[in-house]
Amino acid sequence: MRNALDVIGLPVILLDSGKQIGKVKDILFATDGSLQGLQVETAHFLRRRKYIPLKAISAIGRDAVTVSEPLMEDFVAADGMAMLQGQRKMKGMPILTTNGDHLGTIVDVYFQEELGTIIGYELTDGFLSDVTEGRKWLRPTRMIYGEDAYIVPNTDRKRLNDTLLKEE
Repeated sequence: MRNALDVIGLPVILLDSGKQIGKVKDILFATDGSLQGLQVETAHFLRRRKYIPLKAISAIGRDAVTVSEPLMEDFVAADGMAMLQGQRKMKGMPILTTNGDHLGTIVDVYFQEELGTIIGYELTDGFLSDVTEGRKWLRPTRMIYGEDAYIVPNTDRKRLNDTLLKEE
């Protein structure tokens, strides 16, 4: 299990040569919550952003992302979401229940890189709440990824402080 903010900024390394081909700038998810790939900034003169699809990623480690081949395509905004950038960025997005209750705002996303799926969200109610109560965790049963808010069933309110097992 990985969290998105720890992956952003990692170098992307080719396995056959050990050459760094760029750094992870963002993580891309489909509207069903599946991991699509990584947006990579290359070291070329124009610093064009490239996209590496999930199928080309060998591993997402603690210190680097490894790829078996430099399968990079020009990044084109797709029908999906990005963690930090674009019109459909996830960080800062409010999560509401179907009853209209605000559960928190997304601070980070946890995903299972082997399966390519989101497994939970770290939520905040603001700095003061983070200090006094701590951040909340949510493992939704299903989610609607809306344009201005994400919607979960009201029953997911009971799942709000589910603990995510963090890697040691």
